[in-house]
Amino acid sequence: MCIRDRSIPLGDGYGDFPLALTGQTLYVAGGEYPAYRLLAFALPGLTELTSLPLSAMPDDLAADSASGLIYAAYNWPSSYILTVHPTAGPVGPIYTALTITGALADPAAGRLYLLDEGGTLQVLSLANTSQITRLDTGFNFLSGYYDSYYGQLSLDPGRHRLYIGGDPVRIVDTASFQVAAHPDLRGQVSPDPTSDRVYLTPPCACRVEQCNTLVVNAETLTGTETLFPPEDPFTAPCVIATSLDSENQLLYARIYNGTPGSNSGDYFSVFDVSGPPRKIYTGFDISYGQVVFDPPRRRAFLPRYRINRSFIHRFEAQGKTVTQTLELVGAEGQLAYDPGYDRLYAVAGTALQVFDGDLALLAEITLPGEFDLLTFDPQGGRLYLRGEDSTLLVVATGGGQVEPPP
Repeated sequence: MCIRDRSIPLGDGYGDFPLALTGQTLYVAGGEYPAYRLLAFALPGLTELTSLPLSAMPDDLAADSASGLIYAAYNWPSSYILTVHPTAGPVGPIYTALTITGALADPAAGRLYLLDEGGTLQVLSLANTSQITRLDTGFNFLSGYYDSYYGQLSLDPGRHRLYIGGDPVRIVDTASFQVAAHPDLRGQVSPDPTSDRVYLTPPCACRVEQCNTLVVNAETLTGTETLFPPEDPFTAPCVIATSLDSENQLLYARIYNGTPGSNSGDYFSVFDVSGPPRKIYTGFDISYGQVVFDPPRRRAFLPRYRINRSFIHRFEAQGKTVTQTLELVGAEGQLAYDPGYDRLYAVAGTALQVFDGDLALLAEITLPGEFDLLTFDPQGGRLYLRGEDSTLLVVATGGGQVEPPP
């Protein structure tokens, strides 16, 4: 940006730099990920008055001359307006719509947990979706909304804990419904209900610092053991999240390859965590999605996308390693697995496909719009899907007749 004979560096962003003017003060959003700023300049000399932190680059700015407040508008991944005080910084969001960011079914307790962007946790009955309670968790997706694992829910039923990934991590006591924030913990959480371990993956700057997963003691919530050994950040794996098959003590680590452009994507490594973490397999293809497990058969299913191609892969733990045993080309979607019926469900936009464990297509139905998979209750036979307007669609996986695919 250049005004008259003065150049003001705003960053190397690909899009526009939003502007707002009130009186003799010009506000400009600038910076680069993850250090975005709201800059204020006095006119006409463009003397910098202040620089305030923003969690992300806004799509537009507006200034209220009466109150002095600045409003930053965002339309991705949700629609909201951030109120910013000209000297104190961000005040809080105004949501024009609320989206469900995290969902988890707990069949043993008969509960469905739903978390929205505003931090409200609704606890519903799995039997009839009636509300058991709702509470304000204090979660704020703006502290790390660019990370898809912020707001992810994970459960340790034995300790009556529901973890909310974020910055900081929050823990809901599922007996008393009290919420505790833990400032020393931040990132994505995979608890192990069968041991005293919790796997915590903090956010990090890939290739700038070493990304890692911490092995934390479930009682003290402290620990220094890591999944990956110390390594130069430039070559170290950029782990972004983990998923645990607790029955077989296999931890799947999702890893960003750190490559920009069309070759960017995620691969994964598998660790045997029955003792000290030991890597037993790495799948280097990109880009894998969220894994689902079949613990009785020691299997895992992963979707994968690559430019205009899609796949579903099946992996099996065999001896001391993991082996790919099936690959289905042309299939896609967010996955849920029902080990009791050996069925794999794939939700992709307006389609819900049903496969058996050998990836043979059993049925396909058309959904009433575009939907994402939130969670699955295998005991009740219910898939919970989120629509474009954050409506909740419940799909029964039994009790009806579905026409076979053509």
